[in-house]
Amino acid sequence: MTAAEVLAPVERLAGERETGYGNNTSVNTHYGAGGAAYCGMTVKYGFEMSGNAAAISSCHSVIWVPTFREWASEHWQRIDRDKAQYGDVFFLGTRHTGFIFAPYDGNVVITLEGNADVYATAAQAESSAVDSGGFEGIGYKKRRLTTEFRVYRPPYSAQSTSVRRNGVDVSYWNGSGVDWTKAKAAGIDFTIIRVGCGKGNIDSTAEGNAKRAEKAGVDVGYYWFSYASTAEEARAEADYCCDAIERIGVKPTYPVCFDYEYDSEQKAPPKESIVNLARAFLDRVRERGYIPANYTNYDYLNRGFDALVGEYDLWLAQWGVSKPGKDCQIWQYTSTGRPDGFSGVADMNIAFKDYGKPEPKPEPTPTPTPKEEQCMVLCNIIKNGSKGNTVKSWQTLLNFWGFNCGNADGIFGGKTEEATKKFQKEYGLEADGVVGSATWGMMLA
Repeated sequence: MTAAEVLAPVERLAGERETGYGNNTSVNTHYGAGGAAYCGMTVKYGFEMSGNAAAISSCHSVIWVPTFREWASEHWQRIDRDKAQYGDVFFLGTRHTGFIFAPYDGNVVITLEGNADVYATAAQAESSAVDSGGFEGIGYKKRRLTTEFRVYRPPYSAQSTSVRRNGVDVSYWNGSGVDWTKAKAAGIDFTIIRVGCGKGNIDSTAEGNAKRAEKAGVDVGYYWFSYASTAEEARAEADYCCDAIERIGVKPTYPVCFDYEYDSEQKAPPKESIVNLARAFLDRVRERGYIPANYTNYDYLNRGFDALVGEYDLWLAQWGVSKPGKDCQIWQYTSTGRPDGFSGVADMNIAFKDYGKPEPKPEPTPTPTPKEEQCMVLCNIIKNGSKGNTVKSWQTLLNFWGFNCGNADGIFGGKTEEATKKFQKEYGLEADGVVGSATWGMMLA
């Protein structure tokens, strides 16, 4: 289910309230010109905004929140307070509700909510005292998990998928004393471990972390911090990485990742496209029998790594936001998490793909119907990276039916893939962005 589908009945409840979505003049006065918009977000998603009696009343803090809580208790899964994770909805007494942004430390979480004493960024909230703030609007707050704190888990995620796995990535910076048994008990499902960097430099904590994590039941992936300046060097780094993984003896169920950052460029300025470096590494990882993934941030996506999306899984670092700004398989959402089992802060992640679950065995290919046979003859299978007149025809059809993919230039890129997924989702098909016989058949029906 999507977020919109889950929240539809909640929105209907909001519509039954006299003041609807908060067009009360006093709210605008209290919050300025953006007051009504803030209040619209508040009511729609069950937030509460306070500050004065008028604002509370118009946003239904006293009436609305208990109604939402009652509805959630009937439709959503109740979660133990100490198992709260990103995206869960919380209720505190009769006035406060919002989203869990991140577990912080022990019985403390960072929340995203509407309030008169929240912080503009998660980092400000993390460095503050518990239950204090100062920014009016939608923002972040550090809250203690008291007995009044109720947590519910909606059946959707930031990317409209039911898969959500909590993880942490580690290197020697986290030390060798991680208690993986305690981390697993606290809800850590996977870890991505730095194997090493550059020309065969191995992380001294990698083997110990991998073996203890596996023993505790935590799925394992790996990454290599690159200092390659040519594709040949990147390919050699991939071999250093894979050789080290084989020596460690813990086979990864999660990806083996290419990590290229600002320090990479500063210490080893690239002599060719960074996209070529990534492809050389990731293709070699695939050849060695592992799942390749590219770790990057928005800056590097805009500088060329966006071209790799669709070719390899994406591990996106984007901190201080309530959900990733781009579809990705793994999202690193903070660098200052405090999971149980760690002595200090750690990078926290959410996986939207269940790598730890074995791939189902392929079903026998059914005999095609006459219509499918016709489509197989007339309609080539096309996907991201395809080019030619067939792509151009597909783009023309997408634009004609209102699924905007830009110019019909015969090049199947990210925008065409996005439009294709929207078409597939609209007509109940698997939204994988690949135009096969079923998708052609629906378009030509």
